[in-house]
Amino acid sequence: MDLLKPKKDVFRYGSVDDAYFQFEDNQIHQLFDFERCEYEYDGVKGCFVFYKDFLYPVKGFVFPEACYANDTFKATVMLVAKGFTVFSLFKIRKIIDAIVKLGYNLMRPYILKPEYWCPAARELGKLAEYMGFELKLENPYWLGEMVSYVFEYDNVYRYPLQDLMSLTEYEWLIQNPRKEIMRVFEIYKIREHRNIKNKIGLLVRLFCFLLLFGKIRRAFVESIKKIDFQSLRLDNTDKYYLRMWGEYDFWGQSFEARQEELREMHGDKKLPEKIKIKRVTFPIYEPRNR
Repeated sequence: MDLLKPKKDVFRYGSVDDAYFQFEDNQIHQLFDFERCEYEYDGVKGCFVFYKDFLYPVKGFVFPEACYANDTFKATVMLVAKGFTVFSLFKIRKIIDAIVKLGYNLMRPYILKPEYWCPAARELGKLAEYMGFELKLENPYWLGEMVSYVFEYDNVYRYPLQDLMSLTEYEWLIQNPRKEIMRVFEIYKIREHRNIKNKIGLLVRLFCFLLLFGKIRRAFVESIKKIDFQSLRLDNTDKYYLRMWGEYDFWGQSFEARQEELREMHGDKKLPEKIKIKRVTFPIYEPRNR
């Protein structure tokens, strides 16, 4: 089947048709029935996907090529994270610069123009960019775009983070970031029922370790002050979609309780249903004809 993608002019560096790999259709997935994508909703630019019978759009247009690049980069980061604690601050900068160069080349074809990231992904990218400048990294702009990319194309990470940001006390985060991060992480462990809990725990412990370095802690605090922190939290549009998510207890409610709220919201209207379709999943590393 032909895969749906965002329109070409939302990408910062041109069309995804310039990508160097294709995919073969080989698996069955259950997905909501796509209707359309709009690039402005309620006065805000972005990629807003409308599915059949949805009352609100979903933020972010996820497609397989972007997911593959994202997953490859995240796997690399996880491998590095396991041995990160033995390095000095100077070596940490070098390692981050090397990871950024690797990841950016992988992600570049699918990077959106800044106005088309969803608000949370955009602000997280700004946070990373500002920290990159504070730490004098080689490519802080690239780092920011990569962080936006990860959270734009991976709801598994973005939505739980936004849920936790809704619980985060801004002043506590500024005063003692490690303590506040660990406080909300304990809440995350209670709400998370998927098998990614250990991976998230590794990343949280790594970030808290990095915050032991005074320069990194100051960079984080100063950068947090520069972003729109409210945009990191869930809004009503997000909460509508998350009433259909299982395996994580958003805002402390079970999936069953959220489903009941969804039925009340729809009233006599039909609830969204997933359909079975084949999706492209496997890469073939052969350049396309240019």
